[in-house]
Amino acid sequence: MKYALIIVGVLFLIFPSSGQDKFKTSLSLGLGQFKQTDLKEIQRSVESRWANIGLKKINNFPIYFYYGGEFSYRIKQKLSFGLTYRFESTGYKSSYADYSGSIEFNQILKVHQGGILISYPIWKSNLFAVSTKFRVYRSWSTIKLGSELKIQNEFDAFESKFVSKSIIMIPGCDFSYFMAKNIEIGAEIGYAVDFKGNLKFRADKNLHLKINNQTAETSWSGLRVGLSLSFLF
Repeated sequence: MKYALIIVGVLFLIFPSSGQDKFKTSLSLGLGQFKQTDLKEIQRSVESRWANIGLKKINNFPIYFYYGGEFSYRIKQKLSFGLTYRFESTGYKSSYADYSGSIEFNQILKVHQGGILISYPIWKSNLFAVSTKFRVYRSWSTIKLGSELKIQNEFDAFESKFVSKSIIMIPGCDFSYFMAKNIEIGAEIGYAVDFKGNLKFRADKNLHLKINNQTAETSWSGLRVGLSLSFLF
């Protein structure tokens, strides 16, 4: 992230502001689809092991909200460069309960992403604009695997935490409407390509989470669709 800040600073010096509306700050809210192939395989293994009791799947890494913010600087007539941040989460849950007790398995996934963006408008009018946008993130994921067993008055719980790092690229397209001179609302669509990161135990990063004798990986790849509110100055 420090290198991204250095690059932005250099660009400010090379391309000094000579007019208005050089800067743009945005807040975004959207929905993400997450592949998570290896983590789904872990849950299939759990379901297979407990199939005889009728374990019920409640959530299976569903489409869920993401939140983000961006700050960009127009370095030429059209080309913009900036910093971007995004937070995403998803998870899995399965359970079974009857008169004697209950059992539950869950995964909770969260990822913080920080990086750079490049934007280039391909069409613009007085009220609307269409832009291509390319984002590259460094991601930091945390995953919590847990289980709970309740039998009458007895209770037992287990929890393990894992972390991973990876690079995520999101090419996409933004559609903007200028509500006022310095305010615009937008809709964005893109596809995240995650180069995946090995899952390591948080307490000892020399130990990896294994699935089918191979190191498990996070995969945040998938479609992204969202809305944004931007201020220009």
